[in-house]
Amino acid sequence: MQKMKLTLGQRFKILFTGKISVTQPTLTHDRKSTRVKRACGKYAELAKKSRQTPTEWVQIAVMPLGSARTLASRVRRGGVAAFRKPRGGVYEARITPCMSEYVVEMRFIPNKKENKK
Repeated sequence: MQKMKLTLGQRFKILFTGKISVTQPTLTHDRKSTRVKRACGKYAELAKKSRQTPTEWVQIAVMPLGSARTLASRVRRGGVAAFRKPRGGVYEARITPCMSEYVVEMRFIPNKKENKK
């Protein structure tokens, strides 16, 4: 028998009203996996664009500070699939304030090629 997992909204209903009518059980891990796939597709195009024009800053997102810090850190460490293990260089990310939100920008820095004799 499979355990039923409740969404956050369903948990709040139980907490505040004490009752819930669940017609279909919701498996939260199924929803999470589809969200990740959509995000990586968006970043893959931006990663390709930054590799084609190295050392130029490319805007990847506009979001609140907490989310912007997390995204910038994940870009630097390769936590996002599109920025994982770049060939011939590294990714750098920065956060700049813009009105009430923050802009996350990144660039690709190629490795220095030394002439070997």
